[in-house]
Order: sequence, then structure tokens, then C-alpha cells
Amino acid sequence: MITPSFLLGALSFAGYTLGHTIFQQVWVNGVTPGHLKGIRYPNYDGPINDVTTNDIICNGGPNPLVTPYDTTIIDVPAGATVTAEFHHTLTSAGTSDGDEPISPSHKGPIMVYLAKVPSALQTTVTGLQWFKIYEDGLHSDGTWAVDTMITNKGKVNFQMPVCVPSGEYLMRVELIALHAAGSSLGAQFYMECAQIRVTGGGSASPATVSFPGAYGQSDPGILINIYQNLSSYPIPGPRPLTCSGTVTQASSSSRALSSIRPRPLVLQALRLALDPRARVAQAPPAPPALEVLLSTDNVVVKDGLERLLVRRERARFLTNITAILSDRIMHLVSTYLPPTATSHAVKCKLGEELLIVARINRLDAYKLLPHGIELLTSLEVLARVAALHEISPDDGPGALFVVTDHPDCTALIVEYSVMEKKLFVQSSYKLNSPIKRPLSGCTVCAVSANRQYAAVALYLGSMNIFSFERENGHVSLGMRSESSISELLLSSFALVPSQSDDEMQIGLLYRTHSGETKLSFKAIDEETLDISRDGHIVDLTESEFRQLIPMVSQEGGGLLIIGGDQIQYHEPQVTDRKQKSPIRTAKVSDFPQGQDRFRSSWQYSDITGYGMVDGERVFLSDKYGKLIMVVLDRAKESVQTHFLGEASSASCIAYLNAGVIFLGSETGDSQLVQITSSGNVEIIDVQPNIAPIIDCALVDIDKSGDPVVLTCSGDGKTGSLRIIRTGASTEDLATIGDVKGVKRLFSLRDGSGSHAYLLFSYLQETKMINVKDGRRYDEVTEHDFPGIVRDSATLAAANLEGDSPLLAVQVTHSSVNLVDMETGEVCNDWSGDIVTACIDGDTIAMGLLDGSLAILQINIKKKSLKSRQKSLLNLQVSTISIRSYPSGKSYLFIGLWERHVVQILRADTLEKLAEIEVPHVALSILPWEHDFPRNTRFNLLIGTGNGHVVAVHLHVKDSTFDIEDRRLIYMGERPVQLQKYLDQGKENVIAVGKKTVILSRNNRSIVQHHINIKDIEAVLPFDTPKFPNTLLFKLNSTLVVSRIGKLEKTKIDSVPLGYDIPISIAYHPEIHAFALGCVRREPSRAGAFDTITSSFKLLDATTFEFLNSYSVPSAEEITKVCIANLDAGSPQTYVAVGTAIWKEEEAEPTKGRILLFTAVSNQSSLSSRKNAPAPVLTLMLEQEIPGAVVSMSALEDNHLAVIVNSILIVYRLTKRDASGELQLKPVDQWIHNYLLSSLVVDGERIVVGDAFQSVTLLQWTGTELKLVSKDYETANSVNATIDDTHVIQS
Repeated sequence: MITPSFLLGALSFAGYTLGHTIFQQVWVNGVTPGHLKGIRYPNYDGPINDVTTNDIICNGGPNPLVTPYDTTIIDVPAGATVTAEFHHTLTSAGTSDGDEPISPSHKGPIMVYLAKVPSALQTTVTGLQWFKIYEDGLHSDGTWAVDTMITNKGKVNFQMPVCVPSGEYLMRVELIALHAAGSSLGAQFYMECAQIRVTGGGSASPATVSFPGAYGQSDPGILINIYQNLSSYPIPGPRPLTCSGTVTQASSSSRALSSIRPRPLVLQALRLALDPRARVAQAPPAPPALEVLLSTDNVVVKDGLERLLVRRERARFLTNITAILSDRIMHLVSTYLPPTATSHAVKCKLGEELLIVARINRLDAYKLLPHGIELLTSLEVLARVAALHEISPDDGPGALFVVTDHPDCTALIVEYSVMEKKLFVQSSYKLNSPIKRPLSGCTVCAVSANRQYAAVALYLGSMNIFSFERENGHVSLGMRSESSISELLLSSFALVPSQSDDEMQIGLLYRTHSGETKLSFKAIDEETLDISRDGHIVDLTESEFRQLIPMVSQEGGGLLIIGGDQIQYHEPQVTDRKQKSPIRTAKVSDFPQGQDRFRSSWQYSDITGYGMVDGERVFLSDKYGKLIMVVLDRAKESVQTHFLGEASSASCIAYLNAGVIFLGSETGDSQLVQITSSGNVEIIDVQPNIAPIIDCALVDIDKSGDPVVLTCSGDGKTGSLRIIRTGASTEDLATIGDVKGVKRLFSLRDGSGSHAYLLFSYLQETKMINVKDGRRYDEVTEHDFPGIVRDSATLAAANLEGDSPLLAVQVTHSSVNLVDMETGEVCNDWSGDIVTACIDGDTIAMGLLDGSLAILQINIKKKSLKSRQKSLLNLQVSTISIRSYPSGKSYLFIGLWERHVVQILRADTLEKLAEIEVPHVALSILPWEHDFPRNTRFNLLIGTGNGHVVAVHLHVKDSTFDIEDRRLIYMGERPVQLQKYLDQGKENVIAVGKKTVILSRNNRSIVQHHINIKDIEAVLPFDTPKFPNTLLFKLNSTLVVSRIGKLEKTKIDSVPLGYDIPISIAYHPEIHAFALGCVRREPSRAGAFDTITSSFKLLDATTFEFLNSYSVPSAEEITKVCIANLDAGSPQTYVAVGTAIWKEEEAEPTKGRILLFTAVSNQSSLSSRKNAPAPVLTLMLEQEIPGAVVSMSALEDNHLAVIVNSILIVYRLTKRDASGELQLKPVDQWIHNYLLSSLVVDGERIVVGDAFQSVTLLQWTGTELKLVSKDYETANSVNATIDDTHVIQS
């Protein structure tokens, strides 16, 4: 489909001299030296199209520069606001020129570069080194930098970075027009250079690029179709200079790695990931890292926020190894799947009762329904949500208090508009501290029981207390106090509930440096919000307490203290206010003493989340999904636990109403559950979650050309493989009778306009079914409706257009029957030996048994049939389609049995216009156009006998058909049938083969949406009063009436693995199976060690059925699985499995193993896998290595690259001379001095990423590893990958 904006762009391109622009004036802090002063400008406004010429530097060539150059040098103080002003021509400013300052169709980015020069007046511009200081591209609302420039009447504002060194520069201001960039040399570059002098500058040494050289003609931001649905745009060139973290050249640093950072405990991070018990008093967590997977034409990125990001087309991303994490490379990728992990949930009253759910960096607002929840709106925030609470300074509508995590710590007050049904940020407050050490492993925020105060702890030794007020109808921050506290290693804290209105205390659960657990109560001054220095301390060392839960009711208030194998309730005594000492000088003996009221044992595993019911009841969830209610009985001084059932392991719990609970999970699916009258848990609804993503792969499972993303997900008992693809949801409404043996389905309307009859076509007969009633579906006899032929199979049937008279056509193997739908009688007929037929409007096209084509014309008013055309092809027609258009032109599309082609013919002359080759005999043809013939391009879909859909994009020019694009979609091992249907006025196509998919259009792209209904044999649009706008799916013996829901962007299917947590995945193409490395943890009591085992499994890539497995000893864990093609005398595909052997006395593993397996399928063909025997798994080699395998990948020349702890070792597979046994012989190694975490191989190049801010590019020569380059500056560069010429790092 070509959008109207593209038509505008095409028209502008046709007369392109009218839409150009010239940069011709500079302003500094609002002051200008004058028009054309200090600028090297051309006398013509044309573009540069070739990025490889010197004209790309400062213009010239086809646009000659005016000489001699103006001698003005413009002074620009560092940090000043600079304005670049564009106009269409040198004289168009202030005129009525319609293309002033540039044609609106010329959308694209604007950038500014600097090149330091000895003199800004020098005439030579070749060989200069340029760095970028500003860029603006595609905005979130779909507008471009050029749109903003037009709105500002040609002006572009930017800041001169404060760290740019003082001196003279050429300032290159560039605009790229992308309206014709869909073809090579189509992008238009408009640039001029200004002569400037920077004063008061800094000392940055930015990375530089050269012109020409910085751009490639096929870079993704230069060769691009902007009329597709773009969610992001990769701005060409390097990223702009940022003074807080200057990007430096990778090759400029020669510092030794050992001189930068000490060697850490290698693989401690891996150990922490596998054993959460070890996460005590660790260093603050690093910002989420990205991981990149590369296939032939797709790049998949997963990040620590558990979002999946995908970019189409393998392309050049970066011009050199640079630090790109500063802007999270979000300009390079688009969100493939929004965050699914749920970290916080709260039921609140924000003008109406809502459930608010935090998913990483997004807030979702749900309306509460009697039997579920309904999404109303979402709000994205800029960082990970660390805390979410309801606040309310009075009895008015509440608000949300949101705290975001490091490094961008911010407190947000979010309100809800009842009228607009949306969340919005009312105010925000920065909480960053550049000099304090971040706090980790602790509660971030606590809110008082009356919701009027909040405590926030983000840094060691510091606590913020907030109060809230209402101002002009909105909730806002009242007071804020930051107090120093001596409790550094906090585990949890809470504002202690009290019966006294003017008394507030804070409870602090912490560990001492000697490992003791203590609880401290301190007073908070109501007037200043300062925290007392002294307090009452309770020693809790006898148990591993980790969590405080405030419990408040009319009977009193206190704290539940949870951890290890105990639950304890502690209630501080109320102070006599008359005798209370001043807060700042309160002594321990004067401070209100607390008393240990009562306790209970805890027999489950570690607690992951809780949710309040009221002041006496709270829900708890453990890491294996056990849901427990804790009941506090103050009168009996007891704490009771009641096991309710099993569900997802919840990180947050929100009690909604009537026993309905929302369980939000970060390690499994979020669930809506009901506590039944018998006290059991019943799951009402499930929200899929793919987090935590431990590993992922991009695989074309069904050879459709549309690869799917598979993730290793889950924890506890929710291990799973998640298959993520585009999909459509369906709602089954009814089932109709026994239809076994039905081959084709047709529907006919009556005078009401709704479908009144169905025709069931069998091999040798047709049945007519009355569906008017909506409840009963009775067969219509020949006596009641004689016009329908019943003793032959029906090839085609349809109503004719027009209301009076109401006619329909039925085509069988021997006749064409024109039927009056009001009387049920035959009006006219035509006889012949018919093989295939198609009805379009008032035209019927047929392929006959004698190898000829016949076309009949229907005269609706006369109720007659007339033969219009007949021609002998001498070839049997397999399928036929005809399309007639308002212009009077009609085209035939025919498939042939003897030849694997589709021919396009003129319907009036049967002249052949084009021929399209297909991989098998065509059995279904569907022209799929939009606004044709005015739009001269359309798609032709062809379903073949061997399970393919051939999608051909055609361009019609003077009755000739040019093939512009061709795509093959594999549908499985069954013939494919195609059927159109309308979805909210949009025409989509359903393709039915071994699987069923909906095909929709996104501009010229065809998007697949899988339907998760098995064994569909046929599909038919169905529209009755009882089931309007639905579809009939014909299964083996039943008809299912279904409604297609929203065509979701992504669909998540799950392969549950239970306690087996997949940590590594690889695809074995020869046996069409997945190799999985799994770690299994058996549940234990809280505080005790889980039983951990590990295994390697094979799963069928189509059915995901278990095929085979291999378990390693109990002290050993599988860490990596890959597929390696190695040759030790004969080429062989191996499944390579890497392990780590753990010993409690070792800080890091000193031993591991590499195992090589062959997996051979016993079936003769992959075409029939259902009853095939499992592949034979044979262990060919097991070799001990000096540490844990972190990652590994096969090199092209029979070598295996393996990261062992902090060393990269290259092994060669050989045979021992004497025995002939296989061995891995180390050839070379590269030693790093801290944790290596990722390894990517591309030919002879190897990219190694580590967990501490560096990435290294190595070259394998066949005998040794050579260092190519390093980059020390990228924060948390734990993963990297490469394409043909460049490095993508993250």
C-alpha cells in the first residue's frame, strides 16, 4: 500500500528543484553577525547525493560555492546557544515561497559537526577530522527534525558543548532529506560550513570521523523507506559528543588492562545468578546490559529490563568501536516486545478504583470488573520503577508515588484523569547524588499507614522523608528532609504505625559489618521530618530476617518481621508525649521500648512478595509459587499461616475484592486468582511473562522466512521456553454439528443481507444448511430450495452484487446455475466439464476439462448467463482467479497442473501478460490490492501444493506486470488455501495449510499473525445476526464459529519445563531440534540449601517434545551449549556442552568440562516427524579444563573458542595418535584480568565483552590470537557482536 504521504513525496521528487534548502545564517545567544556572514554558501540550492565524493564535506560540485569566501569568523562561547538558519533559496526568506524554508515532504534528520583547524579561514577542507555535537531525527510522535525546523521558520537551536576545546573550527550543519531514500542515491544531503572560534572551552578529546568516509551509501539511515511504520530511526554518523562521558577513539588508548582494575572473583556473577542465597551485601547492581544475537538478516537485542528488541536487515550500525550505551542504542532498535515482568502492583483510589501495575519502566492502569480486570491506559517512565505506592494527603483522590532506580533516581507523583482515562506525571523530583554510594539489596520506599508520608533510601547512610499536600487540586510534595543514619547495610525499613496522630517512627532492619541482624526504631520529628540519631535496638541475630511488613488496625500497629525460618511480630510501645525527651537528644533508655509479642515458624522457601488484605491478614508468596495467608491474632498473641495453593512466584500481590487476588511476577506469568469458598486457589486469567531472559535464539523454525524469537525464561518452578512471534487472538463462540468429509464451504445471503445458508461440498455431493435461526442448523431439502444442485461437488458459490433481484451462482463439475434466492428456483444455467471456477462480481471464469478457459457474463436484470470468451490452452488449469475493475479492465490469474507457473491474462482477449514461477503447482490464487487500479501496485498471493504461500508484489504499467518483490512463506506439509476477510473495514487474508496464519499489510510489507488453532482445514467469513463479522473454521469433524481479536504485535507461546530452568539454547539444523542446558533446583525450607542438578536436553523444534537428555554429576552445572561443525578426520556436527564444577571451598571454579555429543536422527526424511524415533545421542569426548566454561563458539577452521573463567582459549579438535580418541588441544590463549562474559565469532574475528566496561576485538590467524582494538569507555559492555565490517557493542 502506498500512503498519501508517499504520493506527496513522489510528486515533490518529480519537481525536486522546488523543495531544496541552504544553511545561510548563524545566531549565537540570539545575536547574529548577519545574513551569509561567516558561511561558505553555494549559489544554487541543490543537494549532494553521493556520500563518497568530497562535495559531501562542505557542498560544492553541482552547487558551486560563492568565492572568495566571507572572512568573518563567528565567536561562540562554550555552552552558548547556537542557531542555524535555513531558507529555500538565498532570497526566499520572508516571501510567500511555498517551499520556504524547505518542502514539507523533505523529511529527515539535522546534524552539526565540528572540525578543529589551524585557521577557520583556510580553504582546504579535505582530510579534516570531524566530531558530531548535535543531532535530531525521528520523534516519538512521528514528526522529524525537519518538521521542527519548518515550524521554527528555518531555525535550528543547539548548544555548543562546554567541553569543546577553545580554538577555531569549521562548523558543518547538515540536513538529510529522506523522501526518496528508498532507492540508492535517493537521499539528499544539504550542508554548508560556517567559520567559528570557540572561546572558554574545555579539554575533551572526542572521537572523530572523516568526510567522505563517515557515511556509506547503504547505511540504514541513508538507504531507508520512511513511509513504512517506523518506530525508530538510526541517525547516520557517530553519536554526538557528551561532556559528562566523552567518547574516545578505541585505538588511542594503550593502557594495560591490569593497570585499570584489580582482578575480581571470576564467575562470581554467574554463581549469584544461579544461587540467589549468595546475594548478601554485594556491590550495587550495574545498569541493565544488552545482549545481541545476529542472524543473516535480523538482529535481536535483549536487555536487563527483559525487553526484546529487534532490527530488520543486517546493516552497518557503527563506524567504529564507540561507546553507544550513553543513549542505550535505542535509536538503533525497536521494541519487539514490551516489558512483561511485573515488579509492583497496588490497588488504589485515584478518582476511581484501579489496579496499577509496574512493569519495568511502564505503569499499566486496570479497571476492576466483577470477574476480572481491563486495561485502561499505560504510562512509560524513563527508568526502571523501584517503588510504587498510593499517597493521599487528605480524603480527596489519591495519587501514585513512584521512585525510579539507579542511575536515574527520581521521585514521581503520578495522577489519573478520570475524564481522559489516562495517567500523567504531575511532578518529579531528582534524587541523584554523584558522591554517595548506591544502596542495594534493600527496600527502596515505605509509605505511612495514612499515606501522608514516605521514606526513601537510595544511598548508603542516607534516608529521605517526604510529606505530601494538595495544591490547586493536585497532590504535590510538601516537605522533604534528608537525614544521615548509621544503619548502612539496610535490608528493609518501614514507617511504624502508631495510634498517636503526631507521633511517627521508622523501623530499620539492617546487618552490622560483623554479620549480625538488628532492628532499630527511631523517632521522626513531625515538624522538620528529621530522624533521631538514637533509637531502640532489637537483636535479631538468631534468624535471617530480611523483610519488614507494617501491620496496622484499630487494635494497634506493629511490624511483621520475616526471614529464614521465622515470622515474628513486634509492636513498639506508645510513648508518653509529656515525658518524651527531645528527639535529637533522645537516649536509648528514654526512647519508647518495644516488645517481642509473638512469633511463628516458616516452613516454606524464601519469600518473594507480599500483599496486604487488612491490618490482620497478609498474603505471602515464596520463590516456588506457594501462596500463604498469614493471620495476626493480637488477642491470642499468635501468628498463624494458612497454605492456600500454588501459583506463580509473586514479586507483588494486590488484593482486589471478593477473594480475587492479582499476583504480579518477575520470574513467571502474572496471574489473576480467586480464593474459593473451600480456601483453594483458582486461576482466572494469565498475563504471559518472558522474564527473566537468561538466553535467547533467533530461529526460522518452520522455514517460513519469518524467524521467531525463543527465550530461556523463568526461575523456581517456572522454567520455560517462550516462543515469541506475531500472532492473533481468537474467541470461540459456537460449534456446529458433524461436518466430517466436507471439502469446501460456501455461504449465501438472503434478502436480509446476512448469511442465511451454508453449502457443504463433499466429494460427490452438496448439502444446503439453513443458519438463519442461529440456534438450529437444519439441512434444506431439494423440495424447499430446488435451485441448488445437490448431486455434485460445488466448486464455487457466491451472491451477486445488487439488491433486486437477489441472485446467486453455484458452479459444479458439470454446470453453472443462476439461482433466485427469494424463490429458490434456477433462473438460467450453463453446462460444461468444469475443473475449477471463480466468481467475481457479474463474471464467472472457469478452467475446463479439455484444457480450455471459459468466461461467462451475468445479466442481473435479465437473470441470464452469456458466454463471453473461450480459448483452448491445451493445458489443464489447476486454479483460476479473475478480477474486474471499475476502469473496465479485467485480468485472469491461472495456475497450471503441468507447469509450476501462474499466468496473468487479459480477460477480454486472453492475451498472456506475465508468467510467475512457483515452487509447486498453484492451488489457490488471490489478488490482494488496495485502491487498484488508481494505485498501480498490488500483491498477488499464490498457495501451492507443497505448503508455500508465494507473495508477489506487482506493478502494472500499460497492461504489463513488473515483479518488484517476491517472498516465500512456508506453511507446512499441506496444500495451502487462501481466503479474504474484513477486519474493521481492512481486508486481510487467511492462509490455511498445516498451520494457519493471518496475513495483513503494513505499507508494502506483509505481516504474519499465527492462529493458535490446530488442524484447520478450511475457513469461511460468516455474518449472521447471532454471530456478526465472524469466521467459520472447519476442523476435521466440526465447524467452529470464531471471532478474530486484535492482531497482536506479538504472541507468546510457552513450553513449560517446571523446575528445569533453561540457561542456554542452540539450534541443531540437521536434526531440527533445540539443545538446552538446564539447571534444576528442588525446593527446600527457607534458609536451607536447595538441591541443584543440571542436564542437557534435546527438544523437537516443531513439537517441542522431549527427545533425549544427558545429566552431569551433582557438583557440576552446565553453563553453555552451542552447535559446532568440527573436523578431526571427517566433518561432523557436534553439540558442545560446557560446564563448571563447584566446590564450596573455592571462590571460583578451578575445574570444568567440555563435552562433545553427536545427535543423529534415525528417520529417513524430515517430512514425517510425528512417529520418528528419537535422535541417538552419543558422547564423543569429555575433557576437563582449568575452570568454568563461560561461553564458547566454533571457529571456521576446526577450532573451538572457549572462555574459561577470565581466559579465552582456542582449542583444536584432533585425534590422539595411539588410540584415535578425540581430544581438544589448546592452541593459543588470551588472558584478561577480570570477568569475561560474552563471545561472538564472525569468521576470523572474535569479539569479547566483559562485565567491567571494556570490549576487545581479536583476530584469529589460524595459529594465534592477535589483538586488533579495545574500547575501555563503554559502561557495562558485557555483550557484543559484529557484522561484516563493524562492531555492535552493548
